[in-house]
Amino acid sequence: MKKNAKFICKYCGKTFREYASKKPKFCSKECADNSRRKKAILVCEWCGKEKKVRYASEAKKLKYCSPKCQAEAISQKIHKKCKYCGKKFSVSPAFKSAKYCSRECHHSAMRTNSNRTEADIIRKSEQYLEWRKSVFERDNFTCAICGKVGGKLNAHHIKQVKFRLDLILDIDNGITLCEKCHKRIHSGKGGQSWK
Repeated sequence: MKKNAKFICKYCGKTFREYASKKPKFCSKECADNSRRKKAILVCEWCGKEKKVRYASEAKKLKYCSPKCQAEAISQKIHKKCKYCGKKFSVSPAFKSAKYCSRECHHSAMRTNSNRTEADIIRKSEQYLEWRKSVFERDNFTCAICGKVGGKLNAHHIKQVKFRLDLILDIDNGITLCEKCHKRIHSGKGGQSWK
């Protein structure tokens, strides 16, 4: 019968093979004897103090000499930049893989990448580009609020199309706005003077 199970020596940390039924703790009699005689030394990553531990493998796994040192190390913050909005934020080392500053940014990033709505798909179509062009031509490339001609223009939906996809390509539901007025409308600061 072959030695088919892998084990890790509790003293030296080496991987060795042995019969599964034996469930050994050490790779050799020497390691077993040494584990009884002397303890391994752990160097705390936070305070730098040395602490004796029972096994060498334990010293490799542990990072801190006490729960107090562990708590202090974890309370330190790592500074990161949000991948969605670009805002700087801080996290504890436990969350060092965080990419977003908030749940909202995480959900927005997921929506823009994979959870595209039917309205998003329509907005990328040729018919939508035609609709925008028709709205601009009907309004003579002039903002309906401030009267600015040309520049960066937006075709704004008068009635929200979020829940009414039948209105997304309706020319009568569109109005030409300059970028500044369009932002004011969506921020709630601009009045709808075209009505």
